[in-house]
Amino acid sequence: MSDQQSSEDPAQRWVAGDDNQSGFIEALGPSLVRALYARTGDRQLAEDIAQESLAKALVNWDSVRLMDYPQAWVYRVAFNACSSYWRRRRAAWRAERRAAVSDSFELRTAETMAIQDALAGLSRRQSEAVILRHLVGMSVAETAQTMRVAEGTVKTLTHRGIQAMRRALIDD
Repeated sequence: MSDQQSSEDPAQRWVAGDDNQSGFIEALGPSLVRALYARTGDRQLAEDIAQESLAKALVNWDSVRLMDYPQAWVYRVAFNACSSYWRRRRAAWRAERRAAVSDSFELRTAETMAIQDALAGLSRRQSEAVILRHLVGMSVAETAQTMRVAEGTVKTLTHRGIQAMRRALIDD
């Protein structure tokens, strides 16, 4: 998505310093869930993590609302929660595999499965950069602030991530 499209995002209409908590949550919520769904492949999990992340923003509202780009703080909290979830889930998967327990799966479309598999093949940082830039629609600068990296790093991670996804999708 282009920078112009990202400025049309409802989350961008909320202004730093604004004391309207519900406006912030309503503006950011849908975009956050979409980003987390792309990261997790599980709608319910995405909604749960988004809700937890927004609740943390409310608990810390006095400092969050004064940040230059508080949305970045919420995305960082959410992506950290995803990483924690997957660490715990991998440990559970290993235990289930050792116990020969089969895991249930969600029915997904072939296209969704292919994209999520391609995203899963990326490094954590590449995946976050691709999701924030192309699904959430953040600018390079906003993505850099969210990920706490230089803008050039965002460009490199995004470029390499998309290249890897193309290769993975072509190979399938």
